[in-house]
Amino acid sequence: GWRAPHEPFSGSAALGGVINIVSRGPPRPFTVDANVSAGNLGRRTADAAIGGTSGRLGARMTASVRQLDWASGVADSTSFERVWNVGGTLRYAATSSVDLRMDVKYFYERQRWPIAAGFNGFQDNTGLSGWGEAAFAAAGGRMRARVFAQAFDYEYRAARGDVPVAESGARQSEDILRGLYAYERRLGPHTLGLGAQYSHREVVAPDRLEGGSNDDDQLEVWAKDQARYGRFLYTAGLRYTDNSRWGDNVAPSFGVVWEPAQALRLRGNLSRGFRPPTCKE
Repeated sequence: GWRAPHEPFSGSAALGGVINIVSRGPPRPFTVDANVSAGNLGRRTADAAIGGTSGRLGARMTASVRQLDWASGVADSTSFERVWNVGGTLRYAATSSVDLRMDVKYFYERQRWPIAAGFNGFQDNTGLSGWGEAAFAAAGGRMRARVFAQAFDYEYRAARGDVPVAESGARQSEDILRGLYAYERRLGPHTLGLGAQYSHREVVAPDRLEGGSNDDDQLEVWAKDQARYGRFLYTAGLRYTDNSRWGDNVAPSFGVVWEPAQALRLRGNLSRGFRPPTCKE
């Protein structure tokens, strides 16, 4: 099967933990899936997927729509929430040790809810993201090179009736460009990892930011080690982050897992956490 990408040692912004979501790869046979469901509060959902693998090339496309006649947090039946999603993944096993992957996702969301004096509030969110990755064997281990880009737009408007006034209201946007290079190798009982990541971010929010916009550049370098000795598993990591706006930070982490019995596992971890300020802060 396809190798799932592994993100080594999460960044200092992950104070509360990390959830690693890996999208489903292309199925081996050609497959078409479709689902439709309905529920109370006007809930209606539909999704479809098509994909397959031929030789070394696999592809999968998905689309979904969800509507709820009751926007989240709004106690009024005249509100609604609609979300459209489209995505695709393309994977190519160039050789027995080289995997190539490209993913693209687009979503559009609209919410409407009553505010005052017969007006409705409208919120439109649009997002487009994509990334490409090459994973290959080198220097006795495995390397990954990834490029990621994301564009997100938010727009709030108010109007009487069911349709917002065009070219009105407040708009915000956030664009991110990120590049990553990581290396991982097994050495006896140890699994060693090294990596570096560079990110550039631009935020435009005329009503929230002084000057109307903000941007920053960030470089992160990390190292990690994981080793098993009998019933003990040790993990250690260190990440250094340098940001053009708020400075630098060092985040170390050390953990031990002990399995005294097959049905019992004891875990302990000591680390230094840091949540960097956002562009708006």
